[in-house]
Amino acid sequence: MSSELPLYQRSIAAGISGMVGWLSIYPVEVVKTRLMAQSNLLVYRNARDCVVKLLQEEGPKAFFRGIGVTLTSSLPISSVVLPFYELTHDFLAKVLARESR
Repeated sequence: MSSELPLYQRSIAAGISGMVGWLSIYPVEVVKTRLMAQSNLLVYRNARDCVVKLLQEEGPKAFFRGIGVTLTSSLPISSVVLPFYELTHDFLAKVLARESR
């Protein structure tokens, strides 16, 4: 298709979208991880309790601790995985279209 973006532009867009995606959900991911990491001794009753305790004990920075590492790793991962998925999808669609003739 002539209107498709070149692979390098798709990779850049995928990398940026991966980073934006992580930025938008990272605080929720922190709460989920804290809840899942609890041992038999429950520290948090539920997600709301976790948010309140994190804010009281560690402040707002607790919701973004480690985000630099996550964003740094998400850029190359998203830049490769999403365009590769599109290329594979397009390839398989063409193969299936040829076989259905």
